[in-house]
Amino acid sequence: MASELSSLYPALNSITSFITGLALFTLQSLPGFGKKTKDYCNTVTSADYCPSCHRTVGHYYHCKNFMCPECFKSAARQAATRAADYLTGCYSAWLLFGRNLGYINHIELSVPESQYRCFDKNKMTARAIKYSKQIGISGGGIVFHAFRIKKEYQRPIQQAIRAAGKKMGSWDGVRENILGLPSPEDYIVFSPHFHVVGFFRLKQKSNQFYKKTGWTYKNISWSKGRGSENKEGVFKIYAYILTHHYHEPGKQAIHYFGTASKNKVSRETWRELKDKKCTCGEQMYRIAIWSEERIQQIQDGTYKIELDEFNPKSKILIVHNRYRVRTSQSTVDTFYKDDPPDPPGSTVVY
Repeated sequence: MASELSSLYPALNSITSFITGLALFTLQSLPGFGKKTKDYCNTVTSADYCPSCHRTVGHYYHCKNFMCPECFKSAARQAATRAADYLTGCYSAWLLFGRNLGYINHIELSVPESQYRCFDKNKMTARAIKYSKQIGISGGGIVFHAFRIKKEYQRPIQQAIRAAGKKMGSWDGVRENILGLPSPEDYIVFSPHFHVVGFFRLKQKSNQFYKKTGWTYKNISWSKGRGSENKEGVFKIYAYILTHHYHEPGKQAIHYFGTASKNKVSRETWRELKDKKCTCGEQMYRIAIWSEERIQQIQDGTYKIELDEFNPKSKILIVHNRYRVRTSQSTVDTFYKDDPPDPPGSTVVY
C-alpha cells in the first residue's frame, strides 16, 4: 500500500499526508490531535448539589474546539445532540405532512482506491450525496472520514486496551499510542469514506451498486440488527463518528441534504430556563467546586457543604425546536437539555 501511494504522491514523505484538489490530509486534521486550548479545559468549575441526598454533579469547562485533546468528545456530543434533534424532528414533520420517509439508518459509503488520485473532498461529497439518493436515502446528514486504522493494528489495539484495564475505543488507543509505535501516524491509512444517517428506503442492493459505481456501501444499522434508529441511536452514532471525522476549521462537520436540507425543513427555536431538580426530586443548588476529588468527598460524606444565601438555585436550559416542512403547516415540537450535553430527550408531536 505504501509503495502504491508513493507512486501516486512521489513528493510526499509521509504516507498519511495527501495532496488533494482542495486540502492536505494529515493526522492533525482529526479531532483531539491538536493542542489543548486552555489549561483548565475539561476541569471542574462548579457543581450542582442536592442538600437532601448529597448528590453532586460537576460542571466542566469545555472550549468546544474539535482539535482540543481534552474537549473534542464534548464538542462531538454537543453536535450529536443537535443532529439527533434535527433529523428526528425533520422525520416527524414529513410524517405529519403525509410522507413516510422510511427508516432512519446509518449507511457507510466507501470510495474505491482507483479514485484516490487527486482526491477532491468537495467533489467526492457531492458524488456521495448523489449515490446516497441512488441507493434510497432521500435525505440526511453526511460526515466525511479521511482515514481508517490499519487492519493489522485493529485487534492488537483492542487487546492492549483490555490488558491495560482501560475502557475506551480504538481511536483513543491511537491517540495514546497504546502500542508504542514510532508515531501515531503509523496506525492509520488514507481510506476516504462517508457516514450518512438518513431516511432510507432500499432502491439498490449493495452488489448492484458496486457493479454500477465501483463504490461500496454498508447498512450499518441493519448489519448490527438494530433496524431503524431512534433519537438516542442517532445521537450515539454521531457522538462516535464525530470523534474522528475530517475536521475543517470554520465549517460544519455535518452536511444536510435532500429531505433533511435546510431549504426543505424550517426550524423555530426558543429557550426556557427551569429549576434543576435532583433525581430524588429536591431542588439542586450551585456550589463552588474545583476538583473531582472534592465532589467524591462530598458524596462519600467526608466533606460537608453548608448552603447559604450566596448559593443560587441550579437552573437547566431547555431548548425547544419546532420543525416544519416549508410547504405545509405541520409542526413537530422537540426539546433537549443544554446542561451539559446529554443524549436527547423525547419528541412531542402536536
